Amino acid sequence: MVVQLVIFPWAARKHGILQCLKLACTVFPILYLVVPFVPLLPQPLSSVAVVALLVLKMAGAAFVFPCCTILISEVAGAIGMLATVNGIATSIIAFGQALGPGVMGPTFSFGVKLGYTILPWWLLAGFAFLSSLPVAWIKEVDIKLPEEGLLPNEEEQQVGDGENDMEARGRQPTLI
Repeated sequence: MVVQLVIFPWAARKHGILQCLKLACTVFPILYLVVPFVPLLPQPLSSVAVVALLVLKMAGAAFVFPCCTILISEVAGAIGMLATVNGIATSIIAFGQALGPGVMGPTFSFGVKLGYTILPWWLLAGFAFLSSLPVAWIKEVDIKLPEEGLLPNEEEQQVGDGENDMEARGRQPTLI
């Protein structure tokens, strides 16, 4: 709760939502690669490492979900579109949460039979890495939105120099 109520708002104001999402998405693959090696540490350090990795995972989740929600609401143009996009996003999240145990349970069992309990963790790292690739390609751009009911006529389009016209109309962040 401290991360979501204190650290996330500060980081989002300072670095922006998109940068926070990109940072949080890079944490998960690294985290899943490191987890299997924690038992190799000496006992007092092993316990500290487990707590640190759990806190890091929870902090990453506390960043990812609000960032995704905020970016989805920024991208959707109208309320009707926002409802559709949120419905699709919720369906995809539910599918992933249902698929996860069904894939990771047999993978863990298979890894134990082979004597490699590292297998499910590295599979998770691979999924996390593949999931972070589309996030790395997101860019924030400025677009011009015409004022409600007003479309520029041909003279205004020829006279306007682009940048000043954009400043007059306002800027809206959009993701592509």
